[in-house]
Amino acid sequence: MSGAVAAALALFIVLRPVEPTARMPMAVSQLKGTDEAQVLAISYDPRKGILQVGSQAEPGDGKRAELWVIPQDGVPRSLGMMAHQGGAIPVDPAMRPLIAAGATLAVTMEDPATAPHAAPSSLPVMTGKISMI
Repeated sequence: MSGAVAAALALFIVLRPVEPTARMPMAVSQLKGTDEAQVLAISYDPRKGILQVGSQAEPGDGKRAELWVIPQDGVPRSLGMMAHQGGAIPVDPAMRPLIAAGATLAVTMEDPATAPHAAPSSLPVMTGKISMI
């Protein structure tokens, strides 16, 4: 009897329909600079609230890249300073809704000693639109 129950349970486990896991959309952007060779890939996982940023050249002038999101209202908001070797940038929960399709990501070169900044102090060196995949 126990063998039949075990066989039925094993058959159920093997043959049961597997429901696909729901995928949450991911935001991606490819930022381009004035130089066509200058490209930066960024992805955002909304479940974890983490931006993954590719590596970039270090300017060598004491400034560092600061990442900005510019939503539909046109007001840039700092997402934080970026390391030249790339990596993860945690996004403040209040900023997460701004990372949406159609918003712009921009990079400016800023003084790291006074970061984060309320507004960019220079024109962007790279920009790109956010797409959802």
